[in-house]
Amino acid sequence: MELSAARYADWEACLRGVPVSEYGDPDRQGGYAYDERDGTGRGFMPALAVDRTSRPRREDYLFLSFARSNCQSDAPLPGGTADPAAVRRRSLRAKVRDLERRVRAIERSESRLLAASERFDEWESCVSWVPVTEYGDPDGGFGYLFGERGAEASEYRPALAIDRSDFDDPEYMFLALVGGDRPGRTCQDEPGEAPD
Repeated sequence: MELSAARYADWEACLRGVPVSEYGDPDRQGGYAYDERDGTGRGFMPALAVDRTSRPRREDYLFLSFARSNCQSDAPLPGGTADPAAVRRRSLRAKVRDLERRVRAIERSESRLLAASERFDEWESCVSWVPVTEYGDPDGGFGYLFGERGAEASEYRPALAIDRSDFDDPEYMFLALVGGDRPGRTCQDEPGEAPD
């Protein structure tokens, strides 16, 4: 348990939030210009983008990103980690003192583990799965119209959008903190507690 709690603390320190919002109307009444290039013409479609303008906790989602630097696993020790066996004879009094120290250490560990498990439960209860699919052709045959600022959109690119389709499964399921949900506060829902 102590090792698991320490690993979670290391893992949690490597997470950072990326503010993301959905721009456009899910009913396709407004948003980014999108063209399937199937003869139906251009229309509107929402897409996800990094939110650089909203105040903190006003973004639609806080996607979780795992930092690459300083978050690598430790290299294994050559030869393993086993200590050589040793034979020692000790008195009964010394054995009792040693056991008492171990009991106190276990009680301290129990307190640390309980606090760590409560932090994890609080965090896990606020995290939601966000269904996302990439719409558009990576080769530029169709998709979202893209162009430089001030110029007319001249090429097609794929982009990510919330997948609201009832027909197919989403391509990706991203972990995110939705809206203003943050650990330590009341969350909108608790997806980790809900039945599948």
